[in-house]
Amino acid sequence: MYVSQIGSEDEPLYCINGFYAAMRDKYVKGVGIRYYAVGWGADNIPWSKFRGELIGATDPTTAAATSIRGELLAQWEDLGLPACPDTGDNGIHASAGPLEGLKERMTWMGLDIKSDPFGGQLLSWTDNNEDRIKGWLNDEVVEEKNSGEKGKIFDLTEDKDTGYCLMFCNNLANV
Repeated sequence: MYVSQIGSEDEPLYCINGFYAAMRDKYVKGVGIRYYAVGWGADNIPWSKFRGELIGATDPTTAAATSIRGELLAQWEDLGLPACPDTGDNGIHASAGPLEGLKERMTWMGLDIKSDPFGGQLLSWTDNNEDRIKGWLNDEVVEEKNSGEKGKIFDLTEDKDTGYCLMFCNNLANV
């Protein structure tokens, strides 16, 4: 969920994305969520290939036919789905990167940073600064001084493998 302050300090005005509540209701009211926490080595399949080729594009009409979303689009009626998959209801979710994956495991599985395998690694790479990591998990805007990259941290670590994400966060923590 995104909330932004668009007013002034004296007259705060907040904008909350309106689609979140309706989208969340699809997953938590009367319908079960099945989730799997999976792990693999980047030498087996890079994160970008996992999302792009195995899971498929967010818009199923542009997903590879052999991807999960491509298969769901092709077989939705035979599978008994109530409607043709689209960008909002595409059948499957995969975290955009290791950092977003940590946030989602904490949200849906009740894990904390220390008990999560990636979270534990992240702590050791960032001087055990749990408060800093919690800020990142809120998708903070950051600037990585070595590369000059600036933006929301989930966007900057999207489709990046664990090793890259750890080094990126280490650079943020040690500048």
